[in-house]
Amino acid sequence: AEAAPSAITWLVRAAETRRPYARVDNDPLPQRDALAKFGNGLAGVGTSGTLSCVRGAELERVRTTATGLELALGDGRVVPCDHLVSLTGYRPDAALYRELHVHQCYASDGPMK
Repeated sequence: AEAAPSAITWLVRAAETRRPYARVDNDPLPQRDALAKFGNGLAGVGTSGTLSCVRGAELERVRTTATGLELALGDGRVVPCDHLVSLTGYRPDAALYRELHVHQCYASDGPMK
């Protein structure tokens, strides 16, 4: 028996009016520019076939269920899934500990110890 195609839900923080990936003018790395262009194109498609792109998504909670995971979004939507891959590419929001004098990693800007 042939396996059913995998469904992919891509949660994008950028609102509908913004591109997920900023392109660099005269980018010296053509592969990076091609990847940004491709990702922005996918996000622009919205839902097509097995890909669903949810724009303006803010993940609030991940809950384990008997069948996988439930991702609770800030707007009240719940997205069921089998696997979660977090590839944000963003720096952490240090606002929570900014005034606590927490030691920050120079490479990732994340808190250390």
